[in-house]
Amino acid sequence: YGEWEGQSWQEIEAVRPHALADWKADPHGFCPPGGETHFELRRRSAAFLAEERKSMDDRTFRQEYLCEFNDPAGAFFTSLASILQ
Repeated sequence: YGEWEGQSWQEIEAVRPHALADWKADPHGFCPPGGETHFELRRRSAAFLAEERKSMDDRTFRQEYLCEFNDPAGAFFTSLASILQ
């Protein structure tokens, strides 16, 4: 979220009126000031998970990471984990 960390869309749009529209137009490529795109976040997270997987057996990896992703908010990381399977 960069400079927008902890702010509501209402607060962000008070300073940048088209921020939400810009994000909706390109949700994976949009980058808030001082932040990263969703693509960059996925790439960084996938690299982290790949390194973590090297250091543990499949069962431990699944228990440590995949079990955490069974909730709806974890859907993003579930898709990342599928890359590593």
